[in-house]
Amino acid sequence: MIYDRPYMKSVSDNAYQQKSIVFILLVINVGLFVLQNVLHILLPDVRIIENFFVLNPSNLLEGKIWTLLTYSFLHSYPGLFHIFANMLGLYFIGRVIEPILGPKSFLYLYLSSAIVGALFYLSLHMDPSQGLYGLVGASASISGILTFFCLIKPEERITLLVFFVLPVSLKPKWLLRAYLAITVLFLF
Repeated sequence: MIYDRPYMKSVSDNAYQQKSIVFILLVINVGLFVLQNVLHILLPDVRIIENFFVLNPSNLLEGKIWTLLTYSFLHSYPGLFHIFANMLGLYFIGRVIEPILGPKSFLYLYLSSAIVGALFYLSLHMDPSQGLYGLVGASASISGILTFFCLIKPEERITLLVFFVLPVSLKPKWLLRAYLAITVLFLF
């Protein structure tokens, strides 16, 4: 019958209906970005977000260990490109990786990549005189899922749109090598 087909069933008919972790992370990141920008507009002199959630040595030395994770859900103000690039990477790479790992393991990969990124950042910037400035953004998490993708599918040919126009086909192993080279270059 036509009513037995999955697309004809209502949401309540499905016993296991779950939102994607990628979708939830996108909503959280974009929602916090909007909140962060609204607070900057309404209260430009009060740095609520920076005082409690940005990763910097001062916050960490004050015992705010949650900043090892919360920084990854914030993005630079007003930095539209920053959040756009991170969320684009999360959307395209996360959609491929989440079905492979499952929702819980994907979330674990995302969060553990953020913590590893935080520890790496702190190993290079452990100067408490930095004040309120510090690390924000999901780049470490996106780098973690990108690295995972490139390691599990190194030979699968993918096509990237450079500047959203020029199609470039390459293997993920070369993408990872180029990404690492650019990261090391920016590090110096």
